[in-house]
Amino acid sequence: MPMLLQDTRGELWFRPNPKVALFELQRLITQRALRTTLRLGVRDATHPTKGYTPGQTVTLRIYDSQGEQQHVTRVAVTAVTVRRLNELTPQDLVGCEPTLRTWRDAQVMLSSFERHGVPPDAPVTVVSFTYPEQQPTEQIS
Repeated sequence: MPMLLQDTRGELWFRPNPKVALFELQRLITQRALRTTLRLGVRDATHPTKGYTPGQTVTLRIYDSQGEQQHVTRVAVTAVTVRRLNELTPQDLVGCEPTLRTWRDAQVMLSSFERHGVPPDAPVTVVSFTYPEQQPTEQIS
């Protein structure tokens, strides 16, 4: 298991999108099946405020479509890789939401979050993480 660093700046948030409902996100996290996520832009350690570093402990949050927090847990970042969107491979998407199988699927999802088209050559950060063994996931009612 990776060393857990205490860095209170980091968080990974998720919300429903046109292909993944809130209950599905909650299920993926409760079952610890969601282990990788994509972030638009260069979000590695060089980012001044929103970067991720392997070993960093971050808060994972799920929000519903109204912006209300529904779920929270802590996870440890295990890998951070920056690629162009159209260079994402199926291996990069292992552990992401099951609807993400190709870079084009990722383009649709990122475009829906950004509310504008994301070009194929846009930089994307692949963030992989694990759930600490004794850390329960908490669903908020």
